[in-house]
Amino acid sequence: MDKEKKTKVIRYSLGAFIFLVLFIFTLFLLNYAKNKNYDIEVLSTVEFLRSDIIYFYSSHNVYPVEIKSRRSILEKDLEEECSRNLCLDSTMVNKTSSLNIKYLPCEGEEQNNCSLDIVNPQGYRFIYSLKSR
Repeated sequence: MDKEKKTKVIRYSLGAFIFLVLFIFTLFLLNYAKNKNYDIEVLSTVEFLRSDIIYFYSSHNVYPVEIKSRRSILEKDLEEECSRNLCLDSTMVNKTSSLNIKYLPCEGEEQNNCSLDIVNPQGYRFIYSLKSR
C-alpha cells in the first residue's frame, strides 16, 4: 500500500473512532438525563404526598393508615374511609404505584416500628429508590 492510501485509511479510521466515541458519550448523557428526570419525578411526588399527609395530620391529629384512591371506595363509605386514610384522585395513586413509592405508617414519630398493621399512626415513612446517585 502506498503512503497516500495508508494516510487515507488512518484518517478514515480516526474519524470513525471519534464518531464512535461521541456516539457512546451521547448515549451515556441521554441515559443520565433520563435517570435524573425519573428521580425528579419521584422526589416531587414524595413532596406532594408529604404535604397532603401534613394537611391530613393537621385535620385529624393522626397520620393516615393508607393512601387510597377515592375511586376505589364506595360512595357510602367515603367519609369513614377518608377519615382514616389519605384519599387522593386515582391519577396520583397510580403515579405513586408506577414510581414504586411505598407509604408505611409508624407507631411513633421516631419511625422505629413501621408496618401496614398500625391502627393509629403517629409517624410515617416513605420507601422509594432513585436511579441516579
